[in-house]
Amino acid sequence: MSINVESKVKVHNLRKNRMKITLLIVLLISSLLITYVAIINFNDTSTKDKNPVDEENPINKEDTPSIKEDKSTGTTIRVSSEAELLESISNAAKPTIITLDKDITLTGTLFIPSNKDITLTSNNNNNKANFYKLIGENDVTIIVVNNRAVLKIAGIIVTHNTGYSGMGVDVESGGKLVMSGGEISNNIGGNGGVRVNSGGSFEMSGGKISNNNAPYGGGVYVAARGIFSMTGGLITDNTAGFGGGGVWNSGTFTMTGGEITNNVAAGAGGVHNNGTFNVQYGIISGNTSQVDNTINDVYNSSNNRTSTEETSGNNNNSISTENDKSPNEEDKTPPQE
Repeated sequence: MSINVESKVKVHNLRKNRMKITLLIVLLISSLLITYVAIINFNDTSTKDKNPVDEENPINKEDTPSIKEDKSTGTTIRVSSEAELLESISNAAKPTIITLDKDITLTGTLFIPSNKDITLTSNNNNNKANFYKLIGENDVTIIVVNNRAVLKIAGIIVTHNTGYSGMGVDVESGGKLVMSGGEISNNIGGNGGVRVNSGGSFEMSGGKISNNNAPYGGGVYVAARGIFSMTGGLITDNTAGFGGGGVWNSGTFTMTGGEITNNVAAGAGGVHNNGTFNVQYGIISGNTSQVDNTINDVYNSSNNRTSTEETSGNNNNSISTENDKSPNEEDKTPPQE
């Protein structure tokens, strides 16, 4: 009888030990699972906190514009499609640099809305021979800068494909265009490369405006009360059917640097001036008239008094013209197309 009792005790103890071992195993597995979940959550949080512009994250590049915050210049966004470009401009609440990752062909005019400060450049900005292009649709102006908007071109090419027509950049009253690099080229019709409307302004310190064609102002057209300031850059190889192959000015044009060369028009190949033209430094040379194929760098209308002083030794001219028209006199500016 005692033997049976002893056996039952042993069996009971064995069961208790098995239960203890099972419980320990369950606790160990539970602990491992909790640790694993904690590690997964930590990694997920770290990934979300990373800057979306991280170049090692291909999902960002493909699905949404890549964004980076720069306290000194505002926001920098990289785009590779028209949709991303439009979204980036629409969402810009502060000065924004938009960097093209590839050529972008537009399906309509790109508007820079009021109260936006946009810089357009390329992510290959150091390779000037291969700036990315913003390509306009046929018979459509590529960019319009609205009232109280600022557009800065700092390393892209604003252009139309061969055989297409359309103006490059149209600056409306109150709008401002700043060009420090890149190109505005191969735009035909309207007013060619850049049109500065009455009350608009254009500041050019670098870059190139070339191979544009228009009836008036192949490279740059400045309407009455428009403002154009040129401190650097190159305006070359543009054509106008009537006057101002390089620049047609009916507003105020101040030149303190840069070059206007090798432009062609029926009248003045370089600058046709109907307004106020002040040049202190820079080069205006090699521009020709289509009528007799002779050099015709600057033409001032009969409404302006002109004094020209040759500056020896540096191939520069100092030219100052003053508009004699009274504010109420009818402006003789040609119609804008």
